[in-house]
Formats: sequence, structure tokens, C-alpha cells
Amino acid sequence: MAQNESNKNNLLQAIPLAPGFTSLWIEIPPHCHLNCGYCYTGSGRNRQGEIKGCLSIAEYKGIVERFADAGGTDMGIPGSGEPFHPKNEMLVKEVIETAYRRGVLTTIFTTGDTLLYTHSSENGSDYVRRSNEDLIEFLISRKVALFIKFNSRKPEVQDALVDLPGYTQKRSEVIEVLINKYKLNQKRKIGIVTSIMSANEHEIIELYNYAQENNLIFDCDTILPVGRGKTFNSRHGMTEARSLKAFRELRARQN
Repeated sequence: MAQNESNKNNLLQAIPLAPGFTSLWIEIPPHCHLNCGYCYTGSGRNRQGEIKGCLSIAEYKGIVERFADAGGTDMGIPGSGEPFHPKNEMLVKEVIETAYRRGVLTTIFTTGDTLLYTHSSENGSDYVRRSNEDLIEFLISRKVALFIKFNSRKPEVQDALVDLPGYTQKRSEVIEVLINKYKLNQKRKIGIVTSIMSANEHEIIELYNYAQENNLIFDCDTILPVGRGKTFNSRHGMTEARSLKAFRELRARQN
């Protein structure tokens, strides 16, 4: 065990962080209350087996410190797991705090609902409102930009995609608070993110318009063909040609 820890620490120290390396993406453990059929890490509440080989909080913070020492300025935490899942939240807040102290700006990709809600059961159901908005206020104080999962505005579509009834309603509630109370859209600190898929290919323009109307950053991509995403499009009849068509229609609207 000690030898394995030593090898891991040596590997972390060997990661090249030369001057000019300005952006960093940090993946967190794949804990998540959703069960998205296209998840590129295969995370979610139905994930089987123990999650092994994760870095410690100290190791994550050490990477951020080395990144800042090399002149790094921007750090992203993608949706490899939900950042504010109970098993990830402490880690993510420590990483954010380290980045903020070192002058590194943080962008986080989140399901959104977790900013105001937790869950009382392991299967992801039973939303429980947080007792306060301290998490949101912490993120704002640390100048974090938030990108929220937003595949569809239709609950029957979005809830099915994430396999959690009630998700869309809670996500909408959170976005309304972030916009109407905290004005994150005026600060350009909030965006929505989606992938093009068969369930929303005809809704992409509507999602873009929603972002424009509310001064939200719009991030649109295709499903990564790894993890559960490897077979998602083929299982749902989505083709590359249809994805390209949706992108061209979006580009035409942007122009």
C-alpha cells in the first residue's frame, strides 16, 4: 500500500505543468444522484462496485497549487461526477478555495438541482431542500462560473434522460434563484450545457433562444462515445448526419 501511494505521488509530481499552461481540467470521483444514459464516465446512482484509485483532497489541492505556480489562470471541473453530491462536495469546495486563493478562476459543470437540494434516499428520489443558500453564496464569493445540465425544457424529456422524476422542476427553480436573486446572468457567471441527441435535436434552437433571452452562456456539443455514451446514439437511432444538421441550423441562427 505504501509503495502504491509513493508511486502515485511520484506520478503526480511528474505531471508537466510548464509556463504557458494556462487552463486545467480536474475530474472528480463519479458520484452522482442521476443516471444519465449517455454519461461518459458511467457514473450515477446505479454504478456498481467500489470506486478505486481516487486522489485525496490534499493531492487535488497540490495539483492546483502546482498549476498556479506554473502561471495557470483557469480551472474547469467537468461532469465526471456531480460536484455537489454529498460524497464530492467537501472535495470540490476545498479545490475551489485553493484555486480562489491562488487567483485561478473556476468553472463547474453541475446538474444544478444540488445547489438547493439534497436527497434523502440512495436511489436519488425524495428531494430535500437545503436549510440555506450558503453553497450558492460560497460559489459566488469565490467567483465560480456555473454551467448547468440543460438537455430539454420539457420535464417528460429531461426527467427521462436523467432517470429522475422531478429533476427538471428543481433545476428550473435553481436557475430562477441564480438569475432573479443573485443576478449571475448579468455577471456572465451562468450558462446551460447540452449535447445534441435524438431526444432534443429539434429543441436545440429553442434552448439557444432561451439562453439568449436570459443572457446565459450556451454550450452545445455532441455525446462523447465513451462510457455509457459509447452506444447511446446507436441505441436511440441518432446519426452523425442528424447531429451535423442540428449544428448547422444552430450556426445559421447564431449568424
